[in-house]
Amino acid sequence: DGTDQTAGIQAALNAASGSTLLLGNGVYGTSSSLKIPSNTHIIMSPGAVIRRLNGEVDALLINDSDGSVGGYLANINITIEGGTIDGGYALTDRNCNLLNFGHCSNIIVSGVKFINSGGRFHSIEINSTKNAIVEKCLFQTGGRDEYNGECIQLDLADYGGFPWFGPYDGTTCTDIKIINNVVYDWACAVGMHTTLSKTQSYGLIITGNTFRVSKAGIKILNWSNVQISDNDIAWMPASVTSTQNSSRFFGIRCLSNYNTVCSYVHITNNTIKRTQTDVKTQDHRGIDVSTESTGDVYASSFTNVIVSGNIVAGCYRAHINCASITDAIISNNKIFKMGSFDESDPTAINFAGISSYGVIRSIVTGNIVEGFQMWVNYGSRETACESAIVTNNIVKNSNGIYA
Repeated sequence: DGTDQTAGIQAALNAASGSTLLLGNGVYGTSSSLKIPSNTHIIMSPGAVIRRLNGEVDALLINDSDGSVGGYLANINITIEGGTIDGGYALTDRNCNLLNFGHCSNIIVSGVKFINSGGRFHSIEINSTKNAIVEKCLFQTGGRDEYNGECIQLDLADYGGFPWFGPYDGTTCTDIKIINNVVYDWACAVGMHTTLSKTQSYGLIITGNTFRVSKAGIKILNWSNVQISDNDIAWMPASVTSTQNSSRFFGIRCLSNYNTVCSYVHITNNTIKRTQTDVKTQDHRGIDVSTESTGDVYASSFTNVIVSGNIVAGCYRAHINCASITDAIISNNKIFKMGSFDESDPTAINFAGISSYGVIRSIVTGNIVEGFQMWVNYGSRETACESAIVTNNIVKNSNGIYA
């Protein structure tokens, strides 16, 4: 009925450890964080809603850790199915993650609806967790149109990113699957914006999702063994706007920094469309695999990168960009124009339909680029680049291929 039922729900969760908790239809109000113990299976009826009642609550549901156990063993075997997790419409100006996991393993979130995330916080934060699946969920509205306003956040055990409990041992995520979800009217669908020196995450599958976002579809830092495939990503104007650069947009972005060498990043068969008009500045890419200049820019890199079979349309600095990495195959992609640049902004220029810039070994083949040039160049790595094979591409632009 929407009244405060915190004590009763928490007691039911405690009792459900090792078994299954069934939540029937109804609104279950809570005025403090609900803590989920290990070996708990929560099944919510379609009409069941867990709703935040108190704006001071900054994590609505969270695994039950006292902060003493690190790695992936604080809590294990938690499944949540069905129902709605609601941050409270009247409280959306107050920061709140709707669902948190830290130092966990074996997590499943399936068929849950997430609404009214608080502030720029997240619907789900997966932090220092191994073997997690988020599938068939619906996420509606959040992120305040800010680049770091991520719906599903992937993070590591660092106090700055996860203040609820430690230990802050730098544990990263591994073996995460995000499959067949819908994210609508968010700033960023899946992302992270924190990493530490000498840390790396492994094993990420993002496939079959539909993302409608204002700033980014997917953006990750220092991940290896990544498969991003068959996602439908499109720009949409945010219903809640911010003062941030309204033209910043990345469909899929994979970065390495802190002298980290990442490997096996495969981005295939995605559709990325941006209908935005009057696009300004150059802070936008369709697909971007590159390094950040933290430390020695050439010490950070990616190896075994494949960008293939994608459709990218819109106005970008580059529709597909691989820069300052070790090797990349860019093949069988289609690029075409959509939207428009702001003609009054001299910085709002298109660099290329496809850009391979400073890649030591690159193969660019079988692509179709309409309305933009293709750029394959050693960049600032004149003595480091070894080979560039450019073959069987169709470029429909007066500037053609620049190499």
